Amino acid sequence: MADEASWRAIPESGEVEITLDRIYPMRPSRRVMKAIETGTGRSLQSLIFSCGTGREGLTSSEQEVIVTEGIKAAGKERNDPMLMGVKQEKIGELLYEAGLLKSVDALSSFLMNLASGGIDPTKKAQAAGGSTEIPSQ
Repeated sequence: MADEASWRAIPESGEVEITLDRIYPMRPSRRVMKAIETGTGRSLQSLIFSCGTGREGLTSSEQEVIVTEGIKAAGKERNDPMLMGVKQEKIGELLYEAGLLKSVDALSSFLMNLASGGIDPTKKAQAAGGSTEIPSQ
């Protein structure tokens, strides 16, 4: 079994941790974004909107796809066979057992990092010398 300490997220890479039966990292990349869009049949923007508004929400199947693809990418980066080999069905069970609503913050952060080129958008604005505040009109 891999060293679980290596499973901690690397925030500088846009990774986000999700707590299921243990902490798993989810790593954003263009490949992950495409796999999520293909697996869910929805655009990244649509998924972000659903995750953020609370009206429509993400389906359990969409959550499974997002988390599975993010964990697999983190595993590939670490060359960790256990993370690379996660199965969507098992992730679905773990999401259900942890409580689907408990994953919303991690999913929202991960999707935003995907949309921001693989980095936390607040850190990207700060690195560019910008503000994370939304300007008033």
